[in-house]
Amino acid sequence: MSVFTNADDLFREIRDTDSMLLDLIANAPSDMWHWPSYYLLYVEVDRLWWLLQDTQYSIAHPLIDTDPLEIAERIALINDNFSQIGQRQCAIIDWLSLLLRHMHVEKEDLTCRLRAHVQPKSDWYQGFHQRYCAGRISGDGKTLTRTIFLFDPQARHRIYDLAATALEQEQVFDLSTAQSREDLGTAVSNTQRLHAQALSAMLDFLVRHCTIEALAHPSSM
Repeated sequence: MSVFTNADDLFREIRDTDSMLLDLIANAPSDMWHWPSYYLLYVEVDRLWWLLQDTQYSIAHPLIDTDPLEIAERIALINDNFSQIGQRQCAIIDWLSLLLRHMHVEKEDLTCRLRAHVQPKSDWYQGFHQRYCAGRISGDGKTLTRTIFLFDPQARHRIYDLAATALEQEQVFDLSTAQSREDLGTAVSNTQRLHAQALSAMLDFLVRHCTIEALAHPSSM
C-alpha cells in the first residue's frame, strides 16, 4: 500500500481558504469592510498567485539523476518558494482574523465557521501558526512533505481541541516519477484556477465598492 498522499490533496488548504474568501465576498455587505485592510488582504492573495505559478514550473521538472550540486541549488530555491507560500498563507489567515472582528456577515453560519478557525484563541489558529508548513522537498529530491490545516465546513464554535479533529494533516508526496510530478502539477493548476477566481472576485468587489476616500485612513481599524 502506498505511503504517499494523493496528489489531489496538494494545496488543499489554499483551496479551502479561497472558497472561504469567495463566500465572504458574496455575503458581506460592501459597507462592512475596512477597505485598507481589505486591500492588503488582496495584495497577499495576489502575491500567492505568483508563487503558485513558480511552484507549478518547479514541480514539473525532475530533481533526481542530474548533477548533485545543481540538484541541491534547485531544491534550495524551491524550498524557499514554499517558505514564501507559507508566509503568504499565514498573512491571509491573519488578515481574515483581523477583518472578522470588525465586520458583519449576513450569512450567520459563515461567520460562525470562519470565527471557529481564525479567532486568535482558537486551537486551530494557534496550531496553524505553530506548525503549518507549506512544503519542504527532501535532500534527495524524491519527496515533498507538508503540514497543513484544513477548514471544517461544519464548525460552529471555537475549535478548542485540534487533536480531536482531522484538520491538521501530515502529507508526503512522491516526486520520483514523471507521472507523480504530472499529477502534482495538475493539482497546482487546479489550485491556481480557484485562486484566480478568488483574486478576480476580490478585485471586482474592490473596484465596484471602494473609493479613494475609503482607503485614506489605514489606521482607522
